[in-house]
Amino acid sequence: MSTFVKEGTNIKKIINYLYISIIPLLIFGFYKNGIKSYSGILMFHPLALDLIGFISGVLVSIILEKKKPFESFYPLYGLLSASLIFPNTSLIIFGIICFISLFIYKKIGKNSVNIVCVISLIVILISNFYEPSYLKIAINNNINLDGLDYLLGKGSAGLNASCTLLALISYAYLSSKPFYKREIPLYSFLVYSILMVIYLSFIGDINSLFVRLLSNGTIFSLVFISTMGTTSSHTYRGRICYSFILGILMFALSFGFPSLAVISAIFLVSIMHKYIDKLLK
Repeated sequence: MSTFVKEGTNIKKIINYLYISIIPLLIFGFYKNGIKSYSGILMFHPLALDLIGFISGVLVSIILEKKKPFESFYPLYGLLSASLIFPNTSLIIFGIICFISLFIYKKIGKNSVNIVCVISLIVILISNFYEPSYLKIAINNNINLDGLDYLLGKGSAGLNASCTLLALISYAYLSSKPFYKREIPLYSFLVYSILMVIYLSFIGDINSLFVRLLSNGTIFSLVFISTMGTTSSHTYRGRICYSFILGILMFALSFGFPSLAVISAIFLVSIMHKYIDKLLK
């Protein structure tokens, strides 16, 4: 059974809590990215991406799990995947990759990697290969933004992942629920922040701290993606270790792949989570 923790928590309640926590971010993502025009036709492109992700998960749930959509995590996985890709992503590319990836993931049934990160990374890399200007168009110029701008969601990030304030509110809401692994976002961000402050102080560029910490949907990814139960550590000590490794990986990857650093780090540490739990059991 796909659960977020190894506890006797009602799965349907967990799913409902997660949907409640992400709805404000979905609304903001639609508000920020607006209506796109294609060949003179106005389309609700951001909403279409969210719907495609959700429907892909619904189809996998019905075909392979024989479950109602709101009793399965797969529609949520699709929605989270849509939240991490950029607003100019092709509907066709995302739809095909999202459905096939979720289908294979469920068919294999090992839950050994973070499927949301896998889908997002594949979509972004293929989109950038197909359209070389993809990442350049998707990522805004952050030079003139300050901390308040990032808090209010004006910086660059995935479709629904740019508003730090709403992501923090979601974190506070989820932290009140017993199933949520609240230590992971908190400690991983602390480790990442400490390392970044030390580095920026050393090179004399502390003014870029907000750009480094809050752009590219960092908080959203930590709150919703890093805590996914089947691909993150379950034990308390495991969660702490998982968090420290994640924070270090985020810092290291931010130098070469800033726009993909967080989801790449979550993907890598998700591969280790079972070994971390066994080692610290």
